[in-house]
Amino acid sequence: MSWKKRSLGDLIKISKGRKHEPLVKGQYRYINIEDLHNPNNSVFANEAGNFVTESDLIIAWDGANAGKVGVGYQGVIGSTLAKLSIIKKDIDPRFLFWVIESFNTLIKSQRTGATIPHINGAALKDLQIPLPPLPIQKRIAEILDAADALKRKDQELLKKYDELAQAIFIDMFGDPLKNEKGWEVKKLGEIITIRRGASPRPIDKFIGKDVPWIKIGDGTKGSNIYIENTKVKITQAGSEKSVLLQPGSLIFANCGVSLGFARILKISGCIHDGWLSMENIDENQLNKVFLLKYINLLTDYFRKTAPEGTQPNLNSGIMKEHSIILPPIKLQNKFSDLVFALEFAKEKNNILSQKSDDLFNSLIQKAFKGELVT
Repeated sequence: MSWKKRSLGDLIKISKGRKHEPLVKGQYRYINIEDLHNPNNSVFANEAGNFVTESDLIIAWDGANAGKVGVGYQGVIGSTLAKLSIIKKDIDPRFLFWVIESFNTLIKSQRTGATIPHINGAALKDLQIPLPPLPIQKRIAEILDAADALKRKDQELLKKYDELAQAIFIDMFGDPLKNEKGWEVKKLGEIITIRRGASPRPIDKFIGKDVPWIKIGDGTKGSNIYIENTKVKITQAGSEKSVLLQPGSLIFANCGVSLGFARILKISGCIHDGWLSMENIDENQLNKVFLLKYINLLTDYFRKTAPEGTQPNLNSGIMKEHSIILPPIKLQNKFSDLVFALEFAKEKNNILSQKSDDLFNSLIQKAFKGELVT
């Protein structure tokens, strides 16, 4: 089915927001980029500004998230956002939101600015928007809203598995810092080998096909326990300038925004200087999965422990001196079995989540080709 199209610039008026003094309580809700990620975020302002209603669209205009859109908000918008006010009749706001959302990759590819990305206003206005009759617009929006809700529900369920693993840890072992249950305590450096990673520099000269080069992104999808493969490899010469680890080693991101991220290696690979390695783990004293979840649980503590600087950085010396609780190994192993059972259940739900993603993407494609609703 072919619907007439209009340039987005013919349908909306664009106006930028401005910076306000954020308040815990105030006359207006103060909407910033955080609200587009978390609609429950609540900050307020007393100053009048660029006020949006639920029928206006919002788009992140500046910064790393430039291009992200939202709808259904009411309040004053911040300086990195812009309001897209619909100026034509017979246009459903949520339908327009989903159309613009479907152009997200294109909008981001057209951004300007070398260090701070900005929306290309002219390119945004040139987007060609399909305009079916209003009842069809509303029906398409309803279907996509429902599919999006299903996708979000599946994603939230996956997060619950991680929260459940932490809850089981606390239930079985108590607060590991307070050690109310009186478990044996030892310094990590007494029972495992801890090394700092190293990077061959410049890394571009050592990209190759010989040895897995382990990065944070290699562990952010799939298992919450293991890293099984990598996207990048380096040459043998590069591995000699790095730290080469064997399967079974535990790696721990010790700096920056990823501090606290940990995984167990199922492969032999090299780590850079943003990792610490934990090797030679005596599994008669310390179960690796117990250690992994212990580190994950104490991420906030480790961030506060890290020396102050441009970014938090836990060196190997600090971690060697860290005292860890050592419950009986049988109890640690029981906890590990429960974590693996959760991982199995999570993987089954991950398959369902991927199916809901695929369904949603398919619906998006069909919706604006006129194949979803007639």
